Amino acid sequence: MVRLSMVLFHRKSQSDDFAKMFEPSTAKSVHTPESEAAMRSFLEAQDARAAHAEAADEGARSFIETLGDASHEVRSQAALAVAERYEEARALTLREMELMVAEITARIPDDRERQIEITRSYQGYDLTGLPLRFVRAGGEWRKIAEFEKLHT
Repeated sequence: MVRLSMVLFHRKSQSDDFAKMFEPSTAKSVHTPESEAAMRSFLEAQDARAAHAEAADEGARSFIETLGDASHEVRSQAALAVAERYEEARALTLREMELMVAEITARIPDDRERQIEITRSYQGYDLTGLPLRFVRAGGEWRKIAEFEKLHT
């Protein structure tokens, strides 16, 4: 019974954190050409990560739907390509997070408010499972590639 209450408390805590993610920031922002450029870079990185993640997901769907009768060698190569797409999405997520920090740094002059905003943003990535989702998916697809390679 204690364990169940701990799980429920943890879920409530996560739910509260997730809700806070969508609350408007109270930090005072200063919009300058530098902060606008940083925002554009961040948004471009977000788009690139999303495109790579979609390509990886599409590759995984394609593998499952079309390669059932393919040779183990072809399946191994395809699984490795999917793993590499997920690993690229992970790398792009890390770059996106770096650019997010640069954007916040350029936009929020107050150190305390800036740190609160950066922490909140990192929590958002944690709650949505990025980049961990890509780390796990890349690892799983590498296992599949290795399995198929062993059976060639």
